[in-house]
Amino acid sequence: MIQLFGSISSSPGSTGTYYYSKFFKYYGINAEYNSFKASNLNEVQNYVANKSYSGFNISMPFKPQVIEYLNFISPEVSDYNSCNTIKIQKNGLHGFNTDIDGVFKIVSDISQSDYVFVLGNGAMGKMIAKTLKFKDIRFKVISPSLNNWEVRHQKCDVLINSTSLGTSILGSPIDLVNGIHTVYDLAFHGIDLQKICASINYFSGILFYKEVFLKQFFIHTNISPDAEYFDYLTKIR
Repeated sequence: MIQLFGSISSSPGSTGTYYYSKFFKYYGINAEYNSFKASNLNEVQNYVANKSYSGFNISMPFKPQVIEYLNFISPEVSDYNSCNTIKIQKNGLHGFNTDIDGVFKIVSDISQSDYVFVLGNGAMGKMIAKTLKFKDIRFKVISPSLNNWEVRHQKCDVLINSTSLGTSILGSPIDLVNGIHTVYDLAFHGIDLQKICASINYFSGILFYKEVFLKQFFIHTNISPDAEYFDYLTKIR
């Protein structure tokens, strides 16, 4: 019997479908992964209530909102008020937060001597800020909602973009680099920044997504996925 998994987003993409389909085939799992579009929380609830599915991955803006529908939550969901992974079991909906794995990966590479700008004050931005604070790394959160968006081009050492916009596309959060030596872009755009500013280290959203995916795949299948195969798939995509 085929297992069904899916993602729920206000703006569905093809990234999850690509990696899950390849890994299902790699491990000989009879499963299918589908992307669904939701405009509101009621639509999300309808998808999650589908008993034919074994699990869902959740994107913004629904990560904090779905928590009220969960029967069980991991400590990471509680600590960061965000759920991006739902496993459907006989006793109810189990919620997990694997975004934190991606956040830890990024923050672990940042020096305590660095001054960090975090662009975005949503669930992801708050998660990054909380982790930076825990690691005792100096940072500033910049967001239109905080009325300080105009200072995003001031000098910093590391910039983390947690907005939905890439760092070098039209309407980008930044259009110049001012003393930055490293950019972590959680969006899947902006790779041209590395070409424009060859002197800086640029990491696209795939670095973050890799850690998120590896943990999600394990939660859904109980199989620890091959990280090197993920890198191979990324290279040939």
